This record gives sequence, structure tokens and C-alpha cells, in this order.
Amino acid sequence: MDKKKPVLLISSDNFIPRFDGISKFLEEIVNSLKDKFDIVVVTVDHGKVSNENYKLYQFPYKFKVGEFPVAKVNKKLVRKLVSDADIVFNNTIGPVGFNVVLEAKRQKKPVVGYLHSRDWELFSTYLNFNKFFKFFIEYFTLRRLKKVLSSYSLILVPSKEDSLLLLSYGIKKPSKILPLGVNPFYFKPFSNKYESKEAVGLNPKNFVVGFVGRLSYEKDINTLVRSFFWLKKNFSNVTLLIVGSGLKKIEDSLKNKNGIVHVKATPFVLQYYHAMDVFVMPSLTETTSIATIEAMSTSIPVVVSNTGLMKFYVKNNYNGFVFPKKDWMALSRYLKKLYEDPILRKTLGENARKTVLNNFNINNTIKELEKIFNTFLE
Repeated sequence: MDKKKPVLLISSDNFIPRFDGISKFLEEIVNSLKDKFDIVVVTVDHGKVSNENYKLYQFPYKFKVGEFPVAKVNKKLVRKLVSDADIVFNNTIGPVGFNVVLEAKRQKKPVVGYLHSRDWELFSTYLNFNKFFKFFIEYFTLRRLKKVLSSYSLILVPSKEDSLLLLSYGIKKPSKILPLGVNPFYFKPFSNKYESKEAVGLNPKNFVVGFVGRLSYEKDINTLVRSFFWLKKNFSNVTLLIVGSGLKKIEDSLKNKNGIVHVKATPFVLQYYHAMDVFVMPSLTETTSIATIEAMSTSIPVVVSNTGLMKFYVKNNYNGFVFPKKDWMALSRYLKKLYEDPILRKTLGENARKTVLNNFNINNTIKELEKIFNTFLE
């Protein structure tokens, strides 16, 4: 008789078909651990999902804050799902994550949680309020975060910096550093840039600056656009390729702008990475930045703001460049340097892929995560 597999309940307010770092990470987990666990996912209704690897429960949403749907949580169902679970893995502090974690605490079920973002920074910047309101948003978000994190059995963080940051806020729950990653055998280089650019409808002779991610205020797209137009003023054969969806105001600002090509969020993002000569992540708040690692895995040099883990794994003149956030002139100088030096682009791109292969392989992340889950099941 086959041994019954333990039930892993994954809770998140972000999941496919929504395209972001959390949903990509969770999709890799359910596909990789389906033979070791009976996986149940509870999330917001982001749209229809076809799968055979897990059970999916989606809550309808009451309204949206910007692009984020706020779920109407069925607490009776949450109690049942938690009761049936052997371990809970939470990934957000929205209504779904919040309710699942508190219910797991009541039922004394082990809860492992991942700190994907610094939510107190994310929400206050995302809502684009003035300093007065930002202070209160950060204050109340931190209070909510502390309540959730205090219910975890173990907090997983992407870096030592995040672990120390939690301690500075008085959160003393056990934490473990677990770097995220991507599949480097999917996100692999393609040698012919000319063909790649033609394949996505771009001028193959142009130098392509790229961005992939959510279009929201904390990503600071304005700094990228400003730097691009400075570059275009000096060199006419340049294109800015932005792949992602988000706030309508930001999407509208990209329309009919000479040299800017905007593509809505898509699961088929690899072809767009292949068309880029350089990738830029100008974000004001990040932890890991999965999009940046995806780009590096395809051998693209990257230019990133000095925030989160990016400022540690991107090394100037080795695999990319780091610039002070909001400093569009510093970003412009790096873009100019990369435009003028194709040999440097090639060298940095090759080193970028080495960085991913050595430090950010999702297979290593999942193996370690499986070990962590099993320690709570012994």
C-alpha cells in the first residue's frame, strides 16, 4: 500500500495567471513538489487556471486597490483547508495569507512563510501618497506584518539583510536565508540578437533597453523613461522595450512615445529577454527581483537600483552596474557606456549567467525548501 503523501497548503494573494515573482516562484514549487506532497493552493481569483498538479481554491474579490484584488475570504473554507493540511506555506499578508496564517495558529499547524517583499515599503510607495500618509501606511502595514510573522514557525528570507531588518523591528521568530532562483535551463541565452529583435517586431539594428515587471509607482518607471530619452537624444537608434501590466495611468503614459514599445504582461517573456541588449530594474523597493535574475540568466547585462538583494549580486563592471535609486543621470551614463561597448555587454552578460548558475538556480531553492518542510513533518 502506498504511503499517503503529506498535505501542503500554499496560501498566497498572488498566483497564476497573474504574472509576478511570487506567482512564478509558486508555479515552480507546485510543479516540482507534486510527487512529494498533496498540494492545495488557496488564493484570489486571478482567472482560470488549468492544472493537474494541485487542488486550487480561489476566492472572489470585493474590490481592487490599484491592480491588486482584495479577496472576500470564506473563513469556513479556510478552517477546513487548514484542518486538512499537515503544513502551511504562506507567501503574502493580504486577506488570503492573513486569514490562513491566523487560522493555522489557532489550529497549531506548522507555518513556514517567505518574505517576498518589504511590504511596508511596497504599499506606501505603490499608493504614491505624500510623506504624511506614507508614514501611516508603513506603520499599519508593519503592524499587520508583525502579527502574521509572529504566527510563523519559520520565516524564510532572501538575504541576511532582510533577517537583520526583521530583528530591528522586534520580530524575533526563527529565520532562515533561502535565496530564490529561476530555471536557467529555460531562461537560457539565444545568440542571434538580430533574429530575436525581428521576432518580436523590433528594429533589429536598434540598441534595445528592456524592463520586465509590474507597472506601478514603486518600480519607478519614470526614472527609466527619463534616462532613455536622454540616451535617444544622443543616439537615435535606440528602443525602450517595456513588458508588463499595471496601473492604467502608467500604461497610458507609455502610449505614443517615440522609441518606446510597451507589451502587456505575458507568460511568454523569454522571447523579449532575448531581444534586449541591456535590462534595467529601477525599482525603489525590492528583495530579490526575479525579473532581474531571469534577464541575467539569458546573458543580458543588467543595470539596477541600489535596493534589496540586487545591490549585492550585481557587481559593477562584472555582471552589470548599480546606480543610486532615482538617479536618472547615473543610469544614463551606464546605458551610454553599454551602448558604446558591445564587447563589454558580451562579457557582463556571460558573467551575469554565471552568477545565476552559481547562486540562483531554482532547483537548489526547491530542494532546500523540501528539506525545511520535512523537518516540520518528522
